Amino acid sequence: RYDDASFSGYIDNKPCLFMIEDVKTGLLSTLNEASRSSAGDDRFVETIRGKYSKNDYFIAPKTRRENFTICHYAADVEYESRGFCEKNLDRIKQDILDMLAGCSNDLVRDLFRNEAGEEKQGGGGKKKQALSTVKLPTVAGSFRDQLSELMKSIDKCQPRYIRCINPNGDKRAGYFKPPYVLDQLKCGGVIQAVKVMRSGFPQRFEHDKFVCMYRPLLHSKDVVEYVQQMKVTPTEEQEKGHCSDLQYLIGLVERSWSDDVTPDDFHLAADELCKALSGIIAADHAQGNARGEDSEGKGGHGSKLQCGKSMVFLAVGVGEMLDKRLRVVRNERVVMLQRMWRGYEVRRWVKRLRSASVLLLQYAAAARARLEWVQALRCAKATVLSSACRRVTAAPHFQLEKRAAATLNRISRGVPLRLSWVATRRDQAATLLQAAMRMGVHFKHMQAVRKAGVHIGRLGRVAIGR
Repeated sequence: RYDDASFSGYIDNKPCLFMIEDVKTGLLSTLNEASRSSAGDDRFVETIRGKYSKNDYFIAPKTRRENFTICHYAADVEYESRGFCEKNLDRIKQDILDMLAGCSNDLVRDLFRNEAGEEKQGGGGKKKQALSTVKLPTVAGSFRDQLSELMKSIDKCQPRYIRCINPNGDKRAGYFKPPYVLDQLKCGGVIQAVKVMRSGFPQRFEHDKFVCMYRPLLHSKDVVEYVQQMKVTPTEEQEKGHCSDLQYLIGLVERSWSDDVTPDDFHLAADELCKALSGIIAADHAQGNARGEDSEGKGGHGSKLQCGKSMVFLAVGVGEMLDKRLRVVRNERVVMLQRMWRGYEVRRWVKRLRSASVLLLQYAAAARARLEWVQALRCAKATVLSSACRRVTAAPHFQLEKRAAATLNRISRGVPLRLSWVATRRDQAATLLQAAMRMGVHFKHMQAVRKAGVHIGRLGRVAIGR
């Protein structure tokens, strides 16, 4: 407990549970009495309306007399009383009991033999029926007894609850419905429990774990500046060593991981580390107020980080802020390690490069000499080889050109002859064509003269005959 801690209110559902489960005046007890006395549903509703008319968790609708509403933690639920008493008795018909009592299975017959006998004895008269009805268990009574046994079992152990959240009401895979899930979290009290938890110190660490986790923050810039301004109580070792506050604090934290460490050393190291870290918490708190942000924790910055006898308590947001600072410090250290390693690698590479450059020059000179000799040898061989190659390749080319020249001469001599022969053929063909045309013309003229002579002779003979 701390002086600046304030009480966090939460919704108490105990009055509603008392109204339902009270042994004498509860709703379940009233329902059992109405069921066993055969008063009926209307009598039951009238009784609870008169009994809980002034209760804040009970609402009696004026228009529907047979209904009533109970204000549960999750929501207001309206109940219809029709069939309440009958369903509460949960009776089994006599013919079904007789059939189960006469079953050939020994276990089933033993289970239902007594109930079948009680039902038969209870049917002898109203008095016996009333007595048997009183002895019969009810659904509400069984539920209350089972709930009582469950709570007793839970109180004897340390249970861990797992809340199953349904992502949607459509039974679809891969579909998340935020309003539906939010209603479940509200009705299950998860959000209220988170609010109550966040109003106090939700994060808690043991001294050794806290020192192990956040000791790298001692090397951050903000902590160094704060420790230099903070007055640490000097010890004999500090006075003898003439060390600074920061060196003393770092040595104190580092010494807590020696072989001969004790719980008091962890406690002292955690306490001094909390004092050092309170500086950056105060700086962030001041920056948040300057920006107009609302701090989630209550009280000043000193109440956000407290060192107890066995644990260190962190308020809301402090763990996230320290983790963020820790990531920054680790990133800086990683960058520094990378810079140092790269520098070492470059220096080693330069040293190797210098030692290898001389050897490389020697190899280069030898390789250049060998290359020049090889090139000269290749040039001599290439001259001889090229001459032989030219001779070999020129012989078939010469033969080909020779044959081509002979063919060309032959073709050049034959072309004029063919042209003269073609001209002669054309002249002969023209002569024959002209002779044929003249013969045709003379033949037609002869035919015409012949026809005229025949016609004249015929005309002369006709004239002579007249």
